[in-house]
Amino acid sequence: LISCKSGDNNKVFSKNEVVEILDGEWVYDDYLTYLEKTKSPYEADNHIITYILGLSFDKENLMSDEPTFFGYVAHEGGYNDFFIWDEKEKVFRTNRPEESFNFIEEDYKIKILSKDKIEFDFEGKNENAIFRKANIKETINDFLFTGTYIDDEGLEVVFKTDGTTNFEGYSNFDVSFDFFEIEFDYVIFSGDFDAAYYHYVIKGNEIEIYNISNADEDGFLQEIGDLYKVLKKK
Repeated sequence: LISCKSGDNNKVFSKNEVVEILDGEWVYDDYLTYLEKTKSPYEADNHIITYILGLSFDKENLMSDEPTFFGYVAHEGGYNDFFIWDEKEKVFRTNRPEESFNFIEEDYKIKILSKDKIEFDFEGKNENAIFRKANIKETINDFLFTGTYIDDEGLEVVFKTDGTTNFEGYSNFDVSFDFFEIEFDYVIFSGDFDAAYYHYVIKGNEIEIYNISNADEDGFLQEIGDLYKVLKKK
């Protein structure tokens, strides 16, 4: 999560401006940069060690007496933190109850770098964490799958940013970024009554789809199987 500070942003925002900018979803910037480079959520997850992967703010909550963000890691949510508005510095800074559990132990203030980037400035340290305004599911879809493809049989396959598809008669796809007990990239295709799990590898404008062996007794996916299909982007 932590990187060296890259410099201060000198623009001063009012509380209302800060609230409007913060409202919405945010993802750790280095994770998205590495994901776009590798086309692999598994590699990005292993490369980027974070306190939190993403978070969201609600503007009504930010204007309340106890502002909070709602954070998550790849496997689960529930990692929240508490703030107070600092009128002198024009920033939100941590303001935690004495006996609260804090996933991020250090105190920090939230600085606006732009309308789509914010910085957690860990006070008294030459460290920060930058988050990009993004919906993690839609961004992963755009980086990896979104587009129109032709399969091995010449059929057109469409993947949309919202997670809908016509692949193999399924209606939805879910590119997972949760690798609890799983050690490779996988995508879940689902329809009205069933679902299928496949490993995938993205090479240029092609998506290689691989079978996955049966789950173990605990339900965890095991080994990558044979190549099932190659999708070539139009």
